[in-house]
Amino acid sequence: WHDSPFQLREDGVEGCQTAYLGSKDSERRVRVYNLHGFTRLEYQLRGEWAEKMGMLLLGSQYNSWVSVAMSHLLDFVRFTGLGWWDKFSDGHRMAEIRVYSARAVSLERIEAWITRQVVPALFAFQAVKGLQETWEHVSSVIYHNPGRLDKYQAVMQLAGS
Repeated sequence: WHDSPFQLREDGVEGCQTAYLGSKDSERRVRVYNLHGFTRLEYQLRGEWAEKMGMLLLGSQYNSWVSVAMSHLLDFVRFTGLGWWDKFSDGHRMAEIRVYSARAVSLERIEAWITRQVVPALFAFQAVKGLQETWEHVSSVIYHNPGRLDKYQAVMQLAGS
């Protein structure tokens, strides 16, 4: 949230506010601001998300572009119990499309996450349960829910190269 109480908006009124959902480095980000006097919402897409949206829009009738874009926005962010959001989203449904990119889920990021969070937790778990039971637990989780690996398919393809 950025508040600039003395900045003039285009309508001459003092005070500009901007809210961001998502990192400036993310492949998806929402920016809401009032610089132009009215409140504007921008949905910024990069990389594979932008490519997917472009293909979907260009493959759709022009008069359905708002609906297509809104369904993707709802995949990224939703609010409940807010009248203004209900009016804005106006009954649109989520697209329920996922993009898993090898760039987004990189081997380096996985390694950093494992080092920072997983290794200490596994060490504590195996200290109590033992190494054999720890490995059996990990194997069982993957065996009974292989869908948990879906987002890592692009990285796992590196094993074949």
